[in-house]
Parts: sequence; C-alpha cells; structure tokens
Amino acid sequence: MISFIFRVLSWAFTLLASLVLFFVLFWLLIAGVIFSLSPKPDVIEDRTALVIDLNFVVTDTPRSPEFSQLILEVASQSAAPARYSLREVTQTLQAARQDPRITSVLLTGNLAADSYGSSLASLREIREILASFADVDKPVIAYLNGDGIRDLYLKSTASHLYMNPMADQVFNGLSISALFMGDALRHLGIDLTVFQGGKYKTAYDFLTRSEMSSDDRDQLQDLIDDLWQTVVRDIANSRNISEMELANWSASQPILNAKAALAAGLVDKIMYSDELITEMREFSDRSGNGEGFRRVAFRSYLNQEMQKSAKSAIAAADKVAVIYIEGQLVSRGQGEGMVEGARIAARLRAARQDPSVKAVVLRVNSPGGGISPSEDILREVQLTNARKPVVVSMGGMAASGGYWLSAMSEKIVVEASTITGSIGVVGMHFNIDELSEKLNLNFETVRVHDKADFLNTTRALTEDEKEWYSDRIDGYYREFIDRVAVGRQMEWNRVHDLAQGRVWTGKQAVELGLADHLGGLEDSIQLSADLAGITRYEVTEYPKRSEIFHMLELMMHSESARAWFSKTSTVSANPITRHLKQQWRQLEAVSNSPEAQALMPFTFILE
Repeated sequence: MISFIFRVLSWAFTLLASLVLFFVLFWLLIAGVIFSLSPKPDVIEDRTALVIDLNFVVTDTPRSPEFSQLILEVASQSAAPARYSLREVTQTLQAARQDPRITSVLLTGNLAADSYGSSLASLREIREILASFADVDKPVIAYLNGDGIRDLYLKSTASHLYMNPMADQVFNGLSISALFMGDALRHLGIDLTVFQGGKYKTAYDFLTRSEMSSDDRDQLQDLIDDLWQTVVRDIANSRNISEMELANWSASQPILNAKAALAAGLVDKIMYSDELITEMREFSDRSGNGEGFRRVAFRSYLNQEMQKSAKSAIAAADKVAVIYIEGQLVSRGQGEGMVEGARIAARLRAARQDPSVKAVVLRVNSPGGGISPSEDILREVQLTNARKPVVVSMGGMAASGGYWLSAMSEKIVVEASTITGSIGVVGMHFNIDELSEKLNLNFETVRVHDKADFLNTTRALTEDEKEWYSDRIDGYYREFIDRVAVGRQMEWNRVHDLAQGRVWTGKQAVELGLADHLGGLEDSIQLSADLAGITRYEVTEYPKRSEIFHMLELMMHSESARAWFSKTSTVSANPITRHLKQQWRQLEAVSNSPEAQALMPFTFILE
C-alpha cells in the first residue's frame, strides 16, 4: 500500500514538473516571438524628415482593446487601420516641431474613418499644429494621390503641396443620405410608435417615415452648409485662394484632375512619387545609398517620444484630469462604440475626491444615448464643478445626451465643426402583431392586470398608453431644458426656442450661447488650469492605457508581425462591415427599451 502511494505521488510530481516545464518553455517561445516581431527603434540623425502615412484613425480616447482583438485585427488581411489618440498625435507633432533633428514633415496616404474617429474637429486641431511648423522654418510637404476632402483638409496646411499627375482630387462637398424604411416595415406588418420631445428630434424617423420631413431637411441643410463653409474657409486660407472661387470649383468640378487642381491653386506642383523623393532631398539629407532621403516613420517617432516622455516626466503636485466619453451612452455594458455611464460617473467621482486633481476636462465625442447614464454623469459633473472647475471639450459631436451631461460644466469649448445641441428626447415602441397574422403565428399572454404586458412587442399600445408614454417623453424634454437653462444661465423660453432636438455646429453654438469658446482639447486643458489657478501641472488621462499594452500594440502592428500573420490569415475586417455592426449594436441598445433616449438623429462620418 505504501509503495502504491509512493508511486502515485511520484507520478503526480513528475506530471506537475512536466507541466511547469511545458509552461516555462511555452512562455519563453512566446517571448521569443514577441522579441523577434518587435519593431526596432530607428536612429534619428540630423536633417531627418518625419514621414506621416495618414492611414490611421484619430480617436479622442486612448485605445485599449483586448489583446485577442488586437491579434485578430493584425491577423486580418484587411485589418482595421492603426489608431492614435488625438493627444498622441498633437504631442508627437509638437515634439517634432521642437526637435532640431527633424527639419521637415512629409504627409502621404489617406486618413481612415471608423466609428467616431477622424472627425473634422480633431483634424482642425492637428492642422493648426502643422501650420505652426512654418513659424520655426520647418517645411511641411504633402502629396495628393487620390485623396478625399478629409485628406485635403489636413494636407492643405502644407507649405509645399504636390499631386500625382494621374491622380484625382475629390472635392464634391458634403452630403447626408438617409434610408427610410417606414413603408417597408409596414408592408411586413411591423408597427412602430415613436414619441418625440422637439420637432427636430428625428432619431427614429428612418423606421417610421417613407421620406425625410421638411423640418429635418431644413436643419440638416443648415448643418452641412455651415460645416462646408468651415471646410472651404480653412482650405482657402491655407492655400491663399478665394473662398468663393474654391466653392465654385467644387460645384462645377466635384472631382479635379491634377491639371485642374493646379489651375485652381489647390496644389503647387504636379510630380511623380520618384520626383517627390528627389524633392525631399532639399529638405533632409540623403539616405545611405544616396537615392533616398533621411526619414523616420511617424509610428517609430511617436513610440520613441512616448518612452522619452515617460522617463523624463516629473510628477507635478497638481493635476488636470482628462476624462474621455466617446461613443453612445448606455446604462450597462461596454462594447465598441458604447460608453457605460456608471464608469464615467465613477471616474468623475474619483477625480473630485483626489486632492491632487485641481481641474477636470471632460472630452465628449458622443451622439448621446440613454437619459439615465446622461443624468448620472451630469450629477457628477455638477458635484465636481462645485469643488473644482470642470471644462467640457466637445469633439466631433456632443449632442443630445452628450449635451445633457455637459450642460452644468463651468465652461464648454467646441471646434467650429463640432456637431452639438439636439436638445430633445425620443422614445419608441414597436409591435409585430400584423406580421404575426401574416405568418399565422398566434401569441397568447397571461397577465396579472391589463398593463403587465405594456412593452410586449406582440401587441400595439392602447390610446391611454400612448398618452402616458407621450407625457413621459414631454416630461423628460422639459427636464432637459431645465438643466440647460440652469447650467447655461439662460431663460427657459430661450432654451426651448434653441432646443426642439435641433443640431447646431460648434460655431453656431457659441453664437447662440450654447457653448463658450472655440478651441480644441489642449485649449480646454489650459483653460481648466487657468480657472483652477495653477501654472505647473501634470495631465492624467482616463481611461489609462498601460505601457505594456502600448508596446504590444506597436509590436503587433509592425511590418514583420503583419507579414507573419498574413501567411495564415483568412479573416476579413472590412470597414463597412464594422460600421454596420456598430449601427446594429446601437439599435439593439435602444430597441423597445423602457428608457427614453437623448440620441442624435443620424451618424456623421466624413468620407
């Protein structure tokens, strides 16, 4: 018996030792793969050009996806483009501007738009820094090769703007297209009842109507006209040409070939890519073989600057907390394009209770969402602002629930192209009673009283239920106006006139008193510090991204990693597919929810 026990223990020990050895060897193998795929830092010499391939998404929030998601993206042949936060881009550009080794900047490629990223508001902040390179005698060179309006908007700041002779420049203006499915759903036997507070609150019109309402058309026309005016004005000023002439070019020739772009003054010279390389030797030293030019890639330079900043950073006694809200506001759940209100409220609470945090900046890039999470965040903004200044920095959009949560901040800062306002509330109920009859389906319900199945999709609302629901939405709408009137110190009737669910541009919002200043995220940070009376401070961001994750992301997106994964990859990650999935998740979040929604009536992505 004893010998048997001894043999069992010996076998168990051997098995345990083998498992330990296996895991040690496994992790050593993983470490070896990571080391072999990790990008090696470039050595930056004097007279080096910073080359920025714009094939990335500019987000507000520092990105922190799951490691498995990161691997999936890189393994895909059509993987999602790289993502950089706005502050990563602006701080890297500021570092290059001050770096004596960097003597020029080259912009190539095309920006990517995904979810809420690469908004006009973010690009405007980046283009201002690019324009400032002229102040330190560092040329910015940009190359157009089949670009869109968004790319031209950024590249137009270049001191030298060149174009491929066979390329076209899209300059067709802005438009909004909406699909209306009301007739199709009614034909199927699906009935939807929508309740809205504000005549412009049209978030669910696409499900109930067969065409766009005149009110909605009017507000959208006014919105895109003002946005287009901003785009044209900024490009015209950068290229030193007439706004009217530029607008006329767009109306008459929506796609310009290289000769037409040159004639319009949009570009300085037409040249092939090999001629561009020759041109770049004027602004940087030749490379080792004498045929190229000395360069450093944006990703490599960003990585080195972040590591340098992390090592040299001196912790200040005072802090400015930057808290990001990017996505649709929901009461529970945290997925791509979604923001859980309780998490943001907790971050605000932590910032309020932290004595080292002297001011808070709330960066909002959201179309809104549920009233409950919006109110949770507003409450924390109100409590925090009573102790220390809270400045809201609005990004690409901060509308509906995104405006609700901002209303009681100390100051609201917007870009001219920010989409904001949409002060209104909407609710929806749909039923499949007629569809069930068409399919010969019969639903039987047992209930404790007549209202127990109030939100059941198998029956229509009764008239008294519709009246109750409508009163409920009107009540929330009045509450929304109350909060804006108090927070913005405006007359109730004045807010009511500006509300109605109507969207405004940031420029219009400042003129109307719905926002205080025009500016970007860095302006908001400085304003919050000024309001707090501090001069030396450290910026701390929420959510935080660990350095380990950042290094993994850089490694997984390196050329060697992509080449390795491409040999075994069969996964597709088409950007249109990702956008449709996001739209479906947003619809799932509100379909027949008992919670009223303060939600934007459309999604705006500049292509």
